[in-house]
Amino acid sequence: VSPALSFNYPKDFFNGLLGVHPWFIPNTPGTAFLKKSVENDPFIQTVYIPNCVLVGPYHKLEHSSSGWIVHDDFAYEEREISDEEFARMHNEKSSHPNA
Repeated sequence: VSPALSFNYPKDFFNGLLGVHPWFIPNTPGTAFLKKSVENDPFIQTVYIPNCVLVGPYHKLEHSSSGWIVHDDFAYEEREISDEEFARMHNEKSSHPNA
């Protein structure tokens, strides 16, 4: 399963950078994942990629006193998936028996 990039920004930095933008995978409420097709865009490379974490659709986040910790030790299949499939898998991860 191909991973997507997720953000690790301070709360105040969200304004303007997150929200409805053409570079985000749609239909992932409460999260922001970059579309695969924009990963090589110079703007995305400069502003977003340095502040992202590469995750799969079944990742979990834990908040600690030092910030967010990403847990993504799921045994994913070796295959490419579309952005739409990533969104579906992410949104349905609570129903996956091993996620």
